[in-house]
Amino acid sequence: MINYAYFPIISSLILIHSLIGIVVLAMGFVFAINKGSLEIKEGWKTKRNIQILELYGL
Repeated sequence: MINYAYFPIISSLILIHSLIGIVVLAMGFVFAINKGSLEIKEGWKTKRNIQILELYGL
């Protein structure tokens, strides 16, 4: 049984932990969704395109 003196500390830790978990899950979904578009961008990394980017200093 939780001692009532520590209840505010424990409840705030649970709140912080849940907020961090929500942020981590949201970022995981963003990276998982963008993984497909990153694979498409990898196809543009041909030797000719890299030489063009080096020529213009990009």
